[in-house]
Amino acid sequence: MYKLFSTLLALFFFLLFVTIGTAHEEPAKTLKEKIAKKKAADIIVKSNVRSCTSWNYKVEAGNISNDSSKSIIMEYDRLGNLSKISAYKNDSLTESVEYTYSNSGDMLTDIDYAPDGSVTEKNIYTYDNEGRVLFGECRNRDDKFISKFKYTHDAKDSSITFSKIKLNDSLEYSILYKYQGNYDSSDFVEATKFDSLGKQILNVRNIFNERNLLEQKTVIGLTDASSYTFFYTYNESEQLIEVKKVGTNGKLEWKRITTYDMNGNRFELRSYDDNSTLLSCTKYTYTYFNDK
Repeated sequence: MYKLFSTLLALFFFLLFVTIGTAHEEPAKTLKEKIAKKKAADIIVKSNVRSCTSWNYKVEAGNISNDSSKSIIMEYDRLGNLSKISAYKNDSLTESVEYTYSNSGDMLTDIDYAPDGSVTEKNIYTYDNEGRVLFGECRNRDDKFISKFKYTHDAKDSSITFSKIKLNDSLEYSILYKYQGNYDSSDFVEATKFDSLGKQILNVRNIFNERNLLEQKTVIGLTDASSYTFFYTYNESEQLIEVKKVGTNGKLEWKRITTYDMNGNRFELRSYDDNSTLLSCTKYTYTYFNDK
C-alpha cells in the first residue's frame, strides 16, 4: 500500500504534510482531518477548478529555459474531491490513481493503474459512523487480498495507531500518532514508526504557531543523514510560501518558494540550494468546469 504516489503528491503536499509513511492521499483518521478535507474540497468547488497540471521547466546554470515537460495532472470532481492523479515522464503517462468517495465525502477506494489502463493495486477503506477510517485492505492486479491495515483510536491516551498487517496476519510495521489534546480537535504533534519487532525506525515532531499552522517539522531517522528539520513560512492568507530544509548540523540544505496567482491558485514552485542557486522550477496550469 501507498507505493505509488510517494513521489507524485510530494510535489504538492510532502513538504507540509509528510508524516512518516508517504505523501499518498490518505483517508481521514480524525474528525479534524475530515473537516479539513471538506474545507479543501469547498475551496476547489468555489474556484471551479477541474484539473491542475504541473510542468517541470529545465534549469541551466540557474536560469529557467523555455523547455518544459508535463509532470502531474490532478483532477477533481464537481464536489471538489480529488478524483484522479496521473504521473508523466517525458510527457508520457507512467502511472495513475483514481479515488472514489461516499456521499459524505469519505474515501472508499483508491485504485492504481498502469499506463495501459490495467489495475495494479486497489485499497478499500471502512469507517466508523462519524467518518474516521478504521480498517482497510489491499488487493493486487488479480483482485486477490495481499494485506490489510487498521487504525486504533485511543481517546484516553490521545493517540492513534496505524498497523500494516501482512497476508499471514503478522505485523509489517506500525505508526503511533500522538496528539496534544483530543485527536478530533487537534493535529498530531509526534509520530513514530516502528518495525515488526517494535524497534523505532523514524520519529517526526511537529510544532505549530499561534495560527495553528505547521511551523516546524523535525524528522529523526536512524542516522544524521536521515535526520533533518523543515521550517515553514506562510502569507497573510495562510498559504505556504517557503519551506527550508536544515540538517542536524544546522546548515541549510535547500529552500523552496511558492507563488500564487491573483485567484489564490498555486502558480510556481522554485527550489534553491544552500547558496540560493536555482535548482528547479515547476509551474501550474488549470482547467475549469466552465471552460468551453
